[in-house]
Amino acid sequence: MRKNRGGITTVLVIMIVVAMLAATAWLVIGTLRKHNVEQGLASLKRGDYTQAALCLEKAARYSLRPDAAVLFHLAEARLKLGDITAAKGSLEKVISLEPRNAAARYELGKIYVNEKNFGAARSEISALEEIGSEEAKGYADELKSSIQTGAVKGFFDELLKKIIPGGIPDALKNAVPGTED
Repeated sequence: MRKNRGGITTVLVIMIVVAMLAATAWLVIGTLRKHNVEQGLASLKRGDYTQAALCLEKAARYSLRPDAAVLFHLAEARLKLGDITAAKGSLEKVISLEPRNAAARYELGKIYVNEKNFGAARSEISALEEIGSEEAKGYADELKSSIQTGAVKGFFDELLKKIIPGGIPDALKNAVPGTED
């Protein structure tokens, strides 16, 4: 007599167990992500940007797909911490996910203006104008104004460097309007 050592019933039980384990893991990851998003946003609101960045980075890692809202808030925290490179990377990811995200384009444009990368800032202005919403048009106008101000300031900074080769002495920087770093 031959003994039956498994067969279809065993395979079905194993498949059900694997499916249940996968579903449980998916729920755990979703819960961790949600918790980190909530903690990150709360930290951002109270001004604890280091904690906000840590929580939002975890939330981004726990996402099955990149989440534009999480990445935008992560960029916000990184900007507040002065990590411009990381903030720029997060904003670029947001724009790749949501090309019509006016707020992300505006923030990225401001970074470009501060870096004196006026060509890239103009590209963001064009993209904002193409979006066409009132919010996007307002952001585009603000960036245009920032570019003009930055270009004039850059002109005078270069002029001062030619007149005073060492630049403005530190003792005078706060005394001359517009020369603060």
